[in-house]
Amino acid sequence: MSYYLRFISEDTLPSVPELVERWRGLEALQFAEIDAGAATIEDEGGVIASIEINRPGDGMFDDELAELCEDVEAAEGAGDAILQTLKAAKATLVFEVLFGDNGFEAPLLQLDPLVASLQTWYKGLLQADGEGFFRGKDLILAIE
Repeated sequence: MSYYLRFISEDTLPSVPELVERWRGLEALQFAEIDAGAATIEDEGGVIASIEINRPGDGMFDDELAELCEDVEAAEGAGDAILQTLKAAKATLVFEVLFGDNGFEAPLLQLDPLVASLQTWYKGLLQADGEGFFRGKDLILAIE
């Protein structure tokens, strides 16, 4: 089973190898199958997530942002600021979090330093499937 987190960046994101280099030492995680746009993240038990950077014009980026815009427009709440971020987005970093026998909390806790660093280094929002949009740790629009 998997769960998706998307960091929607208003800044240009570096390549995955450059991010991995910045992340080394933040958490006891290993990175594998690293290429310019994707990698897997492992702990001692195996793969806990895959990451992928999507950029304008690659198809996935445009489709995902269009769907997120539709979700925000249909929701009640602070959607205007989120729509501005979505329209200004230059990249998304998508985490596909994989859950094994340990449930979903363990991998999310392991990935938290990586996600927090993105929110510190780059201007943007975090979107979590089934939850909504976050600025830092604050939920700014709930979308189930």
